[in-house]
Amino acid sequence: MVKIPTDVQEMLKNQKFIVVGSVDINGLANLSPRTSFHFSESSIYWLDFFKHKSQGNFRSIPWVSVAVFDKKELKGFQMKGKVVFLTDPKEKMKITES
Repeated sequence: MVKIPTDVQEMLKNQKFIVVGSVDINGLANLSPRTSFHFSESSIYWLDFFKHKSQGNFRSIPWVSVAVFDKKELKGFQMKGKVVFLTDPKEKMKITES
């Protein structure tokens, strides 16, 4: 796995807000703001409360773009990768509680 750079981790910690991008099977893009997320050195985890558009898109096309930005500094980062759904109940609870 690729390590998330330190400056990106710092922005994730400070901004407490990400935007998650997905695409459906017809090529229609979907953006979804998230305030409930957790990250490690190599992964970003978020909660999907509504489980419709984004989750359906990721089940068909697992590619994701995640953006974090500081609007005061006019600076931001975009990361791309593949979505993996957590299925282990203990791991899900650990992420949810954090």
